[in-house]
Amino acid sequence: MIISLNKGTKIKMARAKKLTYGAVNITMHPHSPEKYVELFRMARKNASNVNLRGDSFATLSYFYPYKKGQVISEPFEGEILKYTDIDVNGDWFDIVKKDIASDEEKERINIPDNLKPNVARFSFVFLPASHLLVYEMQDKSRYLTSRQIESFLNGIFSHERVIEKFGKVNVTILTEPDSVERMLSLKGITCINMVTRRPNPDDLASAESVMQKRFKRIGVIEEDKTYKSERGQEIKPDGELKQDALIASRNGAVSIRRINEAGLVEVHASSDLPLQRVEPYDSDVTSVSELLLLRAKSLADEFKRLLRK
Repeated sequence: MIISLNKGTKIKMARAKKLTYGAVNITMHPHSPEKYVELFRMARKNASNVNLRGDSFATLSYFYPYKKGQVISEPFEGEILKYTDIDVNGDWFDIVKKDIASDEEKERINIPDNLKPNVARFSFVFLPASHLLVYEMQDKSRYLTSRQIESFLNGIFSHERVIEKFGKVNVTILTEPDSVERMLSLKGITCINMVTRRPNPDDLASAESVMQKRFKRIGVIEEDKTYKSERGQEIKPDGELKQDALIASRNGAVSIRRINEAGLVEVHASSDLPLQRVEPYDSDVTSVSELLLLRAKSLADEFKRLLRK
């Protein structure tokens, strides 16, 4: 955009952009910043392209230190490429003749196997010390949804060599903290279910640390806990239950069943409430990776405050 102040004087105004981003918690046992970095490097080296759904695929383009010469616990940045894998041997449609292409016409199609169309680039930042990944969800008109990045990360971490070295890697799409609070504040709750995998706390004073130590002490890797109300009554979650639910939403899943005001049964789940935030920025001043890093750090601090005992 160009604004004229007076004759012969013009100022070029930057076009405001918006970053839509989400976040993922990644956990494994045993863990350390070094192991998380090694995990991504091995996944990039060994994992094949991941089928997200239908003809949509994704691959890990790169994974590098955010700054040269940094220590291993400092942030890393990366990029996920999403593309379409066309079945060139299938039927083709001629939009001019409005008919199926003939075999002769199909024989003239020549698309190299190594070239894929509709590519979109999604940047991400990973904090090894917090095992938190914050990623870009939109590139122009194309999207990387929370379910797609969950499928992608599970895919690259499922390679046999990765599993052999690191074991099971847990991927949890983060939920907005206040969404869990609002869900548990609903009236008429008759059942609460929480699946919690052993956390990887990044703060020794946090509630996650207490839970992690207890799980490890009694030999538990995952807890599946269900609360049911007395007949004709409702559950009224207290502060302790709400904090347990927040931990579960970061390391598993939370769901509730309630009787609404119309007497109908409703089911709500943390998996249906992925964290999705929008941030305006000036691309002449701040890059996408810089903004992702800022938001990753603030998000890590936000959860630390909420989980501190």
